[in-house]
Amino acid sequence: MNKKVWRCKNRDFDLHLIIIIIAVIPMVLIQSIKIVELHGHIFEYYDLYNSGKVITLNILLIPVVLILYEKYRLLGTSILTLNSKIYLAFVIWASISALISPYKLNSLFGWPYRLQGAVTYGFYLVVYIFTEYCIDAKNIKKTLHWLLYSASIISIYAVLQFYGIEPLTSLYGEYLDGGVHSTIGNRNFLGSYMCMVGATSIFIYLKDEGKNSKCYFVVSNIVFIGLLVSQTRGAWLGYTGACLLILLLNKHTWQLIKAKVFLLVICMILLTFLLDLTSQGKLSGRLVNSIAEVESMQAGEISSLGSSRMYIYQRSLKIFLENPIFGTGPDNLAYFIDVTQEDAQKYFGRNFIIIDKAHSEYLEYATTMGFPGLLFYIWFVGRIMFKSYKQRLSFSSYQWGIFAGILGYLLQATFNIGSISVMPIYFVFLGMLEKSVFTSTPNAVYKIIA
Repeated sequence: MNKKVWRCKNRDFDLHLIIIIIAVIPMVLIQSIKIVELHGHIFEYYDLYNSGKVITLNILLIPVVLILYEKYRLLGTSILTLNSKIYLAFVIWASISALISPYKLNSLFGWPYRLQGAVTYGFYLVVYIFTEYCIDAKNIKKTLHWLLYSASIISIYAVLQFYGIEPLTSLYGEYLDGGVHSTIGNRNFLGSYMCMVGATSIFIYLKDEGKNSKCYFVVSNIVFIGLLVSQTRGAWLGYTGACLLILLLNKHTWQLIKAKVFLLVICMILLTFLLDLTSQGKLSGRLVNSIAEVESMQAGEISSLGSSRMYIYQRSLKIFLENPIFGTGPDNLAYFIDVTQEDAQKYFGRNFIIIDKAHSEYLEYATTMGFPGLLFYIWFVGRIMFKSYKQRLSFSSYQWGIFAGILGYLLQATFNIGSISVMPIYFVFLGMLEKSVFTSTPNAVYKIIA
């Protein structure tokens, strides 16, 4: 069959698969109960947010793999780029780490409440390769539109939860915990999601001069509200840092975008004050807590900084130093950190706590997969971002949006961890950026939508 004919017939199907990955999977909710034994305790997990997303992704990967195989068969050569091979090396290293771990099954498939094992990293690799090979210029615009529609719904749901309104009580009852996390499952993950999508929508709005500019403005503010109500300070920092850095890279076009920037800033300040006033100071309370934590740090209580994250970082770093090559195995940290009742009371205000993540994606990779695992990941992402930085002057509005979204994710990941609700979108973004910058004519695939 002629390659162009085959591509034409499958273009819409490819697009639908990618849209489901980035716009539907974050909203999937399926009930499941899991029993876990740890440190002499037995726990019952009511999981509404993770298992369903993994199952959905598994089902989607069946046609995805078949399509990639067909492309390989037609091309007659490897479909792996150098970046794909680097991340494949990361997955292989994660698998080796899992197989030599004393908790092999958990390492391969992930901690029951997180599901971020070596197999899941393999899923992300397939998503990345599929996006890189199967998306084109027109589809990138349409895909991002669906993402923004989905993010708006997720944000509105989070705002309702922020004000104590839970629309899904009658459906899921005991599976709901009263927190503000929308369909993402955790307020930190909601923050990372809104940070990435929010930075994307802002720079599509700022760089777009078409008829959709007003819609991008509205969506940017809706997603910003979702970021605020997540009350995730690390995501706030990542979002702010990404926006400032991308604005700095756009200083040559400041005169063209400054009116939009001022309008956005004014709206965001007003929205922040409005949310804080109508919620009895929940947002300002987070800032007050930050000041108190800094004061505690100055008094010598370093471990209490950042919702006791410094305590988690110190414990995780100690484990990394004990096994810097292979780590504990992916998603295995809970088996290696046993928090005493005294520490649980002192740093977390409860009698018992499970620390199953390092609360920094980079420290998480180092601790669970060793320094080589972290190095492969940084090499993979760094190569894409550095190439993108060099070609930024030829970016379209959509490339700027994707670049800003990835940068926001990378910054907030210093204080947060990956999740099945967010990382498929992140790897679709990386695949889009890979396609645009690692070609002989970097902007050619984007000219239709610029």
